[in-house]
Amino acid sequence: MKEDDLLPHAVRVYEQELKRFENVDSKANQQIGFVGVIIAIFGFVAGDNFQTLEYLVLVIFGLGFLLLSIIISVAKILFPTKKIPVFNVQLYCEDLKKGKTEETVLEVYLTHIGELSQVVTNKARWLARSYLFMLIGLATSFIGILLSVI
Repeated sequence: MKEDDLLPHAVRVYEQELKRFENVDSKANQQIGFVGVIIAIFGFVAGDNFQTLEYLVLVIFGLGFLLLSIIISVAKILFPTKKIPVFNVQLYCEDLKKGKTEETVLEVYLTHIGELSQVVTNKARWLARSYLFMLIGLATSFIGILLSVI
């Protein structure tokens, strides 16, 4: 790759990582909405259908896992673990005018891209954990409701 192509390539990579960041946030928002609806449905169905306490305990544990799923998703949306580095082409050009070499400036920006990638990967891992808690909560609540009906 030519040196002239490095900046446009770095900008494209940064934009792709930023899009991944936005996609992870969007998935977390969708999950929050989905789990909220599921909790409402389980709460409505579970209202008076329990003859024994053991099945109610299953549903309560399931609802706890569902709430934990929501808490994780909200926490990762509102409180990212690291600040998102900003890639600014104008600052890049100013750094070059100040006498810094293109390679030095590009190294800084490639580091920013790597940091953004780490932030996105971390958020995606927490979202995967949130999905796991959601599935455990759904299964536990569903089993509790199913057993109480039978």
